[in-house]
Amino acid sequence: MERSSGGHPPLLSGANKRLASHTLLAGKANNAVELKKVIANATGKTKLQKPLLTPKHCQNRLDWAEAHQQWTMEDWKIPIWSDKTKIN
Repeated sequence: MERSSGGHPPLLSGANKRLASHTLLAGKANNAVELKKVIANATGKTKLQKPLLTPKHCQNRLDWAEAHQQWTMEDWKIPIWSDKTKIN
């Protein structure tokens, strides 16, 4: 078993390194962006996207902003407490 030399673990596995080498030598990728796409397609890993705001979310945000538009600095300084608030 190989000993770790410390530091961050490698981003590519041995199989992905071989795939990258083969892809470049075969001329199927000309740059890093194309190579990244090939590896992502082979491993099935894609970047997760944030969920988009629905029209209902947007309306709720607008309603909240309009309800709090006239608040003063003193209003914002008053904390709202509930029995679920945890303070360490």
